[in-house]
Amino acid sequence: MNSSRKSTEPNRAGCLTAFLVPMLVLSQLFGCGPHATLTPTPVPSTPTLTSTPRPTPPALAAGWEGITLHTLCLEVTQTYFDIEPGFSQPLAEYIQKMLEQISVDIIQPGQSCEASLTIQLIGVPLSGSYIAAGRCYTGATIYGHALFTALGRDPLWIPMDETDPVDNASLGCNKPQEAPFFSLWSVAINKVLLRLWGKPFLLSNQDQFRTGELDLLEEASRKVPALIQGLLDPDPYKRAQAASGLEGFSMYGASAIPALQQALSDDDPWVRQWVAKALAAIVPVGPQARDVSQALIDAIHRSIRIPDSSVPVGEVYARAAEVAALERCAPTEQSIQVLIEALGDKESEVQIEAYQALEHLPAALPALIKALDDPNADRRSDAAHVLGGFRSMAREVVPKLTVLLKDEDKIVRRSAIYALENFGPEAITAVPMLIEILHDPDKDLRKAGASALGEIGPGASEAVPMLIEILYNPDRDLREAGVSALGEIGPGAREAVPRLIELLDDKEIPAIYITHTLAVITRRSFGEDRAAWQAWWDQQK
Repeated sequence: MNSSRKSTEPNRAGCLTAFLVPMLVLSQLFGCGPHATLTPTPVPSTPTLTSTPRPTPPALAAGWEGITLHTLCLEVTQTYFDIEPGFSQPLAEYIQKMLEQISVDIIQPGQSCEASLTIQLIGVPLSGSYIAAGRCYTGATIYGHALFTALGRDPLWIPMDETDPVDNASLGCNKPQEAPFFSLWSVAINKVLLRLWGKPFLLSNQDQFRTGELDLLEEASRKVPALIQGLLDPDPYKRAQAASGLEGFSMYGASAIPALQQALSDDDPWVRQWVAKALAAIVPVGPQARDVSQALIDAIHRSIRIPDSSVPVGEVYARAAEVAALERCAPTEQSIQVLIEALGDKESEVQIEAYQALEHLPAALPALIKALDDPNADRRSDAAHVLGGFRSMAREVVPKLTVLLKDEDKIVRRSAIYALENFGPEAITAVPMLIEILHDPDKDLRKAGASALGEIGPGASEAVPMLIEILYNPDRDLREAGVSALGEIGPGAREAVPRLIELLDDKEIPAIYITHTLAVITRRSFGEDRAAWQAWWDQQK
């Protein structure tokens, strides 16, 4: 449930009884003190205060153009990683406040409404390590989608994806819950509502947008028609310029969607690259999204069919941009399958775009889980790699990834380990199988397994005996991985203390790694003084 915003008591200093009646009326209107009242006056010429009729809500500008809504049901689901349960942000209150400005009412659960808006949002705090301050959460990323539905109408699906990168320097050390989530989700919500209601929404909520937003909208209304014509220019360079210009106007270039869809058949790959980028920035919704999605799929398939020997560089970048744009359209079974296939593309640029697209598409979960059973090892490995980003669905994903730890293909096992590592403590059920990985003949897999156990943390304490055994391995990287994992497990790894003290004489592992692990496990600190550590340990025995 979303937390409510605290109200701030207004300043009463301006509510002076000596003011004339018109000023008293203004005080009453603008809340100048919770007890401000309109004092009776014998002056007969005083105008009577009458209520102003509520404005009619503006018609929708996208998807359901021309439809006017007065009431809306709202459902908000928010998930935050690496933060204590119960943390939430006031998304519902914020949306209600913004829609009140255009006379659209949020209806309480259980009551009837004309349409429904569902928000699903995932937030991840981003951290950096700073001298003296340590690990601080100065950045964040949010992703998810908004789904607008009504009986008898095409659903309107709008993606949300905003990132505030980690600061290079930190003036204060934020905790995970203090990461800059508000500045991200408020921008994402503004974009969704602006995409749906257009200019009237912007005019009613200008204080919530960056300076110059209205100017950008007005500029788009003047320039977009010419840019649409530019897509037909005989010169491919000018066609690419026109598409690039439309990308800059993002959602304000929505009237160009049909022309951009046609331009996906352009013979020049550099033109198609900018066309795909423009479509991704504009975000087609409703029936247009379905049509654009199919046009993108067709363009991707045409590009794939080009023989390897004659693929120009521009074709690679065009295909990568088309894959990225496909994520911005409402997901379908066909589009998800195309994205999964793109994970195995010959070009790394395309693979990266496909991975990033699928990682933020919960709707892709069934297809990705199905791909874990694919006869092709590369397909299984790719699917496992992507599923590592589905942390909000750990209950469904972790058991499937755990089974892959016994896959006959080494690369598949490695992908499963890396994916499980991303789930951290939520992968605790995989601990027994990860312990078995510590016996794998492949050194890199054993190292990855130790790292995954460390990310699971205290819940992986049953792995301590095997991790201690790794500390005797002649390979430096394995010993270091064992030291790190034991430190993450913490006090539950106390039986490793004797061997860790011995490792203070290890010339290959930096002593600071070992002393840090010892300090975390024992809650003591004797620096790199092995004698002091040994004396303290002897006393404990």
